[in-house]
Amino acid sequence: MEINPTARLRRMEPLNRPKAPAPGTPLSRTAPSTDRLSLSRQAAVFLEEHNRKTQEALARRMAERSGEDAEDGGEADALAKELKRMKKCQQIAARIMSGGKVPPEDERYLMENDPDSYKLAMAARVPQKKPKKWDSVLDKEDRQGAASSGSGEASPAAGEAAPVDEGAGEACG
Repeated sequence: MEINPTARLRRMEPLNRPKAPAPGTPLSRTAPSTDRLSLSRQAAVFLEEHNRKTQEALARRMAERSGEDAEDGGEADALAKELKRMKKCQQIAARIMSGGKVPPEDERYLMENDPDSYKLAMAARVPQKKPKKWDSVLDKEDRQGAASSGSGEASPAAGEAAPVDEGAGEACG
């Protein structure tokens, strides 16, 4: 839209219509139709250095990833585990938000693995008169992991014997 001097409104015409060059005139002699940006030498040097560092960091990351993938595919396994954990957390949070009753170990699992989702689920919980009782989403591995981390005691590593306190059975007297 453009308003001409007689205050009439022109429609269907672009505001800044580029002028066509005269026939036979090279395009380089016409006025530029794009914006221009001028930088000081200092800014240009800074941007070039920043670009170089970014490219080097990207090349290093790509080399590390290709090395990890070639070794054992550990990154893919880690991402798959993380995705399963996130899916379980999301399912537990949805059940809490709908007003259902979830097992305490599920609630603890959500609290430990995704505290933000836990807070959101508790805040957005819709109370029900007769809440649905849900079974646990967790696998045996998850329950065992939650039980060992929730007890507060460090369990001995596989193959190691638990330390024995010789004076534990005696009375302190």
